Amino acid sequence: MVIKIVINTCYGGFSLSKKAQEKYKRLSGKEQVYDFELERDDPFLISIVESMGKDASGLCSYLVIEEIPDDAEGCWSIHEYDGAESIQIDHSYELRKKIAEILYSEEAISESEQLYKIRNIIIPLPSQLKKAKKDILYSDKGPVAQTLAQKYR
Repeated sequence: MVIKIVINTCYGGFSLSKKAQEKYKRLSGKEQVYDFELERDDPFLISIVESMGKDASGLCSYLVIEEIPDDAEGCWSIHEYDGAESIQIDHSYELRKKIAEILYSEEAISESEQLYKIRNIIIPLPSQLKKAKKDILYSDKGPVAQTLAQKYR
């Protein structure tokens, strides 16, 4: 599965055409539509951009649908520069999720085994997560499970 997200790919800013706004009003049942209030993963918005193509784009915009993995649910944001947009995914979410699975597993495993499993996840991480890696590997603030649970929950 994927998550579909509507973004503007040209300088100027996100906006719907008048026809797209009218179509959105009909589909959603809303009386008023403001471009800046639309959720970019809104099923009505996605349907409109898919069906209308470039005609859904308003003044100084070119709307497209980007797809991201569904495991990035709640971990994405839209980065904007002079109106042109791109999707940013917070990849540390996946790290926190894997660590939580180890810490709160139904399996009865020792703290040292937890640490071993967590180190195997963290060692190959990309450079942007080096600080989190350092904090986890060299923490001396009590039991590993408590430290990790507090920092990365």
